[in-house]
Amino acid sequence: MSLFKKVLIIIAVTVGLILVAIIGRMDAAAADSIMPQDKPRGYTTGTIIDHYERISDIVEIKDSIHLNIKCTTELVPIIVPGERARTATTGERLGGAVIGGVLGKLLTNNDKGAIGGAIIGGLATQNRRQSDTIQYKEISSCRDVPKYKIVTKDDYSHSTINFTLDGISYNARFIKHGL
Repeated sequence: MSLFKKVLIIIAVTVGLILVAIIGRMDAAAADSIMPQDKPRGYTTGTIIDHYERISDIVEIKDSIHLNIKCTTELVPIIVPGERARTATTGERLGGAVIGGVLGKLLTNNDKGAIGGAIIGGLATQNRRQSDTIQYKEISSCRDVPKYKIVTKDDYSHSTINFTLDGISYNARFIKHGL
């Protein structure tokens, strides 16, 4: 082998070792620009992340076996009307006046006492109206009181994609359809 070929081989090996050392110190993006791997131009890599929101809601507990029945007893006032006044008949008034007059004459031994007794006896035959009375009655009532609980769940909110294209990083927010 000629000296010239030996010198060319030594130079080629030296340049190769220098390139390996330089590439080892560079990051991946710089290395791709010097020595592209088997990736076509415009190749991208990325990560999609789904984001969720925690949502709490108050929901009625529907349990057909165990009803939440609450019963209460209340005192309810009831008005009982008194007897209504009625007008005395003429005969009743005359009878009361006669009896009152006789008693007035006997007690006072005077005609003026008889007249006063007759008036009082006539008025006494009138029935007075009795006042209404209030009575209290216990009334029980039962009803189903609903029970509630807080239900917490994670609902889909949105997604983000982080990707690198031609060495430039991008972030984008989007909504996946069907979720």
